[in-house]
Amino acid sequence: MILFLAILKLNKKNLIMLLFSMIMLASFFHFWRILLLGKINNSIGSNQEIITIKKISNNNSEILQKTEKEKVLEKIAQETNVRIFTTDNNIEIGGSGVLIKKENNTYFVVTNNHVINDINTPYNISTYDEKIYKGEVIKDKNNLNQEDLALLKFDSLEDYNIIKISQKPLMNNEVILASGFPFQKNLKQSQKLYYTMGKIEIILSKALIGGYQFGYTNLVHNGMSGGSILNEKGELIGLNGLGKYPIFGNPYIYEDGLIIDEKENDKMSELSWGIPVKKIEKFIENNN
Repeated sequence: MILFLAILKLNKKNLIMLLFSMIMLASFFHFWRILLLGKINNSIGSNQEIITIKKISNNNSEILQKTEKEKVLEKIAQETNVRIFTTDNNIEIGGSGVLIKKENNTYFVVTNNHVINDINTPYNISTYDEKIYKGEVIKDKNNLNQEDLALLKFDSLEDYNIIKISQKPLMNNEVILASGFPFQKNLKQSQKLYYTMGKIEIILSKALIGGYQFGYTNLVHNGMSGGSILNEKGELIGLNGLGKYPIFGNPYIYEDGLIIDEKENDKMSELSWGIPVKKIEKFIENNN
């Protein structure tokens, strides 16, 4: 009330000055209010980002934590898979293979035939202890084989483990570990073995061209061809060789020439495909 009476006594000029000052003062407080709220919001936002990052990190930690069973399987895969490689016109080519048999000081490696499609090229074989051996392709018999399989050998005084072969039939939803040495973005093959867990989703009553007969969810990269597919006991049930969503041609044709319909073809392309161990065993027997 007193303030109101004092304002009434002011002349027009002073009244205008007072109103202007009040507006400026109000604007000043409004500005600092916005600035303060902005700082608070930024602080809250930063804290939310930190919390989110921590949550993501914690989730990744949970994902990356491996069970003891997975560690055992990876150890078996590491000791029995080998890297097959060579250089052709300064371009690195190759794939993966598995130690399948030993005779005295000679080791035999099974892989895909498309990994060593040039039998006159000298291939190197690198074992898990990073030793490199000259591989010899058993070339006089590979071309007689209908499956996408090949056999190499090398000599060594080292005592390497040989993969155990599963004697049980394949089962749908069976958990598996697929391994191999993929090529990287720089087109160089990884010197470290890559592992991927998954499960079998499709088992065909008859094989596709190349001997491929079961589809699985594991992601198989270029360079992992010839790598092992292990069951939960660490036994070999097949070899990698056909990845998801093939770029060239149609690989989904049965060995007898029957072409699969488009709908089923699309479904099959969502999976990686392997050659079952029964065909590998037959191939090894024929090449003794």
